Amino acid sequence: EYVSSAQPIPFPKAPSSLGSMDLMLDLMGPRHHLQISGKLYDYLACGRPILSVSPNEELDQIYADTQAGQRVALSQPDIIQALEAQYQKKRSGESFTPNAEAIFQMSASPATQKLAYIFDEVTRSSWCEWSRLYGMCAFTLVFLSTPSCLKDTLCSDC
Repeated sequence: EYVSSAQPIPFPKAPSSLGSMDLMLDLMGPRHHLQISGKLYDYLACGRPILSVSPNEELDQIYADTQAGQRVALSQPDIIQALEAQYQKKRSGESFTPNAEAIFQMSASPATQKLAYIFDEVTRSSWCEWSRLYGMCAFTLVFLSTPSCLKDTLCSDC
């Protein structure tokens, strides 16, 4: 009566199907205290409340920023309390308004831009240090060749 499950659906149809759910449940076991479920990012994109049952406290900050849900510990009383609270919000008609900008910042495009910036900074500031440490031009395995944008940053030792 309170919980329903569905047959697997193709990934392209997942966002519209997930977007109709009352609550997204993200379950992580006790050994996952350093992991964030990949499902979390799919759930964030759907704009529905999320309940993460996880030992990873990093989720607390994600939910504080995005206003998209909450994390509870792997404890039956905590899980029951969180589910009851979500049920009461649903019954009362309380609106759910996550922080769309914070959620967007966790999507692929901004995350890729941040990672590219980190790579740029590392390669600009420590190309020679990497080279000396590993005895080769750093990042050749990643780039397979020296990107033209980095050629000017190389020292004569590289």
